[in-house]
Amino acid sequence: MKLKIKSITPVGKRHVYDLNVPGNHNFYVGNSEVLTSNCDNITPDGQKALRNIMETYSGHCRFILTCNYYEKLIEPLVSRCQVFHVQPPKKAEVAKHVAGILDNENINYNVEDFKVLIKYYPDIRRIIQTAQQNSISGTLKINEAQVVENDANIKLLEILKTQSNKKDCIRSIRQLLADNGVADYTEYFDYLFENVDEFAKNSTANVILTLADYQYKDAFVANKEINFAACMIEVVKHL
Repeated sequence: MKLKIKSITPVGKRHVYDLNVPGNHNFYVGNSEVLTSNCDNITPDGQKALRNIMETYSGHCRFILTCNYYEKLIEPLVSRCQVFHVQPPKKAEVAKHVAGILDNENINYNVEDFKVLIKYYPDIRRIIQTAQQNSISGTLKINEAQVVENDANIKLLEILKTQSNKKDCIRSIRQLLADNGVADYTEYFDYLFENVDEFAKNSTANVILTLADYQYKDAFVANKEINFAACMIEVVKHL
């Protein structure tokens, strides 16, 4: 099995090269180590090829693999590594850090705008970018309606929280999915689980079980949009 390399680019002044391969994945190769980022996006065949490379050169080269979902890696690849879990910071910790950034930059802000900003959690990158884009004048001012409209996750959560008519709720969710052309629903499942208490209230347990069931099915179905739409129908039934 061979990996198709699209381009090789030197990185900085060190003897490090960026090997670009198909599938949103890069290898960074240096004198004595290889860093492969987002390796959970490599196909199973590609992971088998990487396993063979690791076996061949492990005597004089270290391999560092990074990924978001290590359960997507084949077991022979995981067994060759020491696994370290990097826990994301909690919402309160992110809020404190962002407040510190705003204070250091002498940005004025009020509590309501700050709450809207933190709605982007756990996407910390987007929180910081949004804060930067909306504080050019020296004051943080965020249009909550615009935030909801521009972010599919937040908009989905708002639909589940505010629409009491179940038929209208399902119709709005289907329209949202169609408008955004989502291909990967992993982020949706994670976001709904993180915020389940905001919309599920007395049916939290049933909603979590439903999310878990359909997230599992997501890995096998041919049409992920139909699977997620079915999941939302089940969720709405519990509300």
